[in-house]
Amino acid sequence: MTAMLEATGLTAGYGPISVLEDLEIHVDEGEIVVVLGANGAGKTTTLRALSGLIGSKGRVRFGGVDISRSKPDARAKMGLGHIPEGRGTFPFLSVEDNLRMGGHLLKGRERHAFDTWFELFPILAERRKQAAGSLSGGEQQMLAVARALMNRPKMLLLDEPSMGLAPMVTASLFQKIEAINQQFGTSMLIVEQNANLSLKIATRGYVLESGRVVLHGKAADLLDDDGIRRAYLGS
Repeated sequence: MTAMLEATGLTAGYGPISVLEDLEIHVDEGEIVVVLGANGAGKTTTLRALSGLIGSKGRVRFGGVDISRSKPDARAKMGLGHIPEGRGTFPFLSVEDNLRMGGHLLKGRERHAFDTWFELFPILAERRKQAAGSLSGGEQQMLAVARALMNRPKMLLLDEPSMGLAPMVTASLFQKIEAINQQFGTSMLIVEQNANLSLKIATRGYVLESGRVVLHGKAADLLDDDGIRRAYLGS
């Protein structure tokens, strides 16, 4: 398969503190790949480095193009979307205006995109005039996903999409994420604590420790791995 995103020798951190060391990771076209690891393992830093939000060394290629020195807005225009931890919606803007902000590249063609994502997330259609800050946690996460999809990115980076959500809401959200991947072919790299749900919809997974990949394999194999089960699945 063709790699949609490929990082080699990725090294990044904050000031003098190095978090990632020679990280190698790739996501093929249409794949869902999960990144697991304890707090402080470098998962969020990985997504920030890939989207250009922090400086990094090494090479990052997206769609076969070297984007290692590209700014975050350039990466977004190429089709790399990023949903940060904490959702990052605009609380005082309506649902519709949040989506409009996400679709700033559409230039007058937002209506079709609205229809697409309101169909996938009908609760957002019901809340379209409501302030984003008044939504439930699950609804805000759905809004964050829909907003990132407005420009129809080729790939999404999702940072802890289940954080703070009830189990039933999390299960529903992951069903939507899987449906987006299957319907639109959107490649995804997901950082997630809920290993059980995320690995069930993924093709492959990586486990990080101290900014390095210590385990990589098919999602089904990771689900059956005794070490992974003890560390992340509670069994």
